[in-house]
Amino acid sequence: MKQRTGTMKIFDIIKYHFYEMLKKDSLTFERIRLEREEKRRIAEVHRLSRQMNLLYINSNKATQSEWLALEIQIKEIDRKIKTDDMHLEIISDQIRILNNLVGWRNGIWQ
Repeated sequence: MKQRTGTMKIFDIIKYHFYEMLKKDSLTFERIRLEREEKRRIAEVHRLSRQMNLLYINSNKATQSEWLALEIQIKEIDRKIKTDDMHLEIISDQIRILNNLVGWRNGIWQ
């Protein structure tokens, strides 16, 4: 079978059962990339949480019209946090799969 280029994602390779094409270096590289993405998303969730807490504090002093605007901002931030949380769950699952593949690769082929 013709070898795929590097642009194909590791999970696409797994999807098509090209296990012989999985190199330990590419698995490790993908795991490192996912761990960095996970850290970036966690930092973003913390930043958004702090921003939402500040909006809650400001809403205590706000007039009714200001309070409505703050409520919309809080809902938007909450939606972003929920989206990032879903992405973090997916990334965590992908990291777990990669760790299992690296272990499988080390156990069988070394």
